[in-house]
Amino acid sequence: MNNVWKKAVSLTMMAAMSLPMAGCGKKGDYVHGKKGYYFQVENGISSEVTKQGSGGCWAHAATSAILSTSLIRDNKALGLTPIDVMKDVLTGHDEGWHYDLDVNMTPGCDSMVINALSDGIGNDGLVLVETLFYSYLDENEVHQNIASREQIQEIIKTKGAVTATLSFASANFYGMDHGYYTLYDDPVKKTKHHHEVCLVGWDDNFPKEYFGGYLGKELPKSDGAWLAKDSMGPDYANDGYFWISYESNLSYYCLYYMSDKYSKVLSYDGGCLDSVQVVTENVAANVFHEKGKLAAVGTFAGIKEVLGNDYVMDPNLTKLKIEVRDETMTQVLASKEVKFEYPGYYVVDLDEPLEVENYSIVVTYESQIPLESEVLESHHGIYYTSRIEEGQSFILKDGKWIDLSDASIKEILGLEYTPNNVCIKALYVD
Repeated sequence: MNNVWKKAVSLTMMAAMSLPMAGCGKKGDYVHGKKGYYFQVENGISSEVTKQGSGGCWAHAATSAILSTSLIRDNKALGLTPIDVMKDVLTGHDEGWHYDLDVNMTPGCDSMVINALSDGIGNDGLVLVETLFYSYLDENEVHQNIASREQIQEIIKTKGAVTATLSFASANFYGMDHGYYTLYDDPVKKTKHHHEVCLVGWDDNFPKEYFGGYLGKELPKSDGAWLAKDSMGPDYANDGYFWISYESNLSYYCLYYMSDKYSKVLSYDGGCLDSVQVVTENVAANVFHEKGKLAAVGTFAGIKEVLGNDYVMDPNLTKLKIEVRDETMTQVLASKEVKFEYPGYYVVDLDEPLEVENYSIVVTYESQIPLESEVLESHHGIYYTSRIEEGQSFILKDGKWIDLSDASIKEILGLEYTPNNVCIKALYVD
């Protein structure tokens, strides 16, 4: 697990670099048509254009996505800021990611946001209840898209803005062209820089000639571009937005949705850092001891493997069977089966809230079981902490429940790392 921090560091090391803009503010001679064009701000979905420090683009992009999703789904403006997200991800939990330097300088990535916000953020009553992955790494660490461009466009329009990681070979691939700030990078060239942005619109007819021909660079082969909201402040680019050619390197498309309908989240894990495949069925359980009204269960669907801090997803393995049982994990009190269109982290509501005190949540996964891995030692200011106690998390193997705190768990499961708690969360309502 020594490579867990690698993506967290690499995705935002270019945070201080100037990047691309959008179609607000000063414009050139091109006029957006009604067909094939959409911009959230022009449809009443907007939030402040923020300015990061020398790091933190991941938190700014995620916050913008969260705010837009809340406006579209709940018609509610949340008072969430990127600093709130950064502090919660890196310092707000006993377990999980921590950073011992200036939080505004911090590198990070999507999985860190998901792992922290799924436990709720501060005392604001907000908890991450849905994160959909529209792209992933395969077993050969090659990026694959799950959703088509048209599907991503529909998601931005009807569900919320989507974060994306921009990878490009040279900073010379961006700049002002015909009054628009644009970026295009030849996807064949070797990637050197990474930057996370929030996609808030598109134009299928945006001219390919606007992508850096003035720099003497090769132009895209076709028209069309994403409209991205950046985190360099409103004075940057076109009022803080810019255009990215469809042919540029974009990956890790991700949607976030947070809700305030739950009063409490019980969780033993600080995040999903690994996954495990059991030879027969992939069945895991957490045992909880707290009186109240259990309303929902949170966990991952579709994780095929975890490479470092990257999720290898399988869109065909997103079925979950969720059971609330007694604390001995034998008597079933409630049950629900669900199948999702996209892999991701989901909170699944029970058919009705259940009065509980000492009970277990048993999940049968079509994909691998998501769980927390070993403690990560400090590296470049980032470190990960985890712990496990007897009687918290279990995996079913050969018909027997195995406690993951067992000192011989590596040998029992045939793993190269020591697992900790399963990523299963219990959500209550008042």
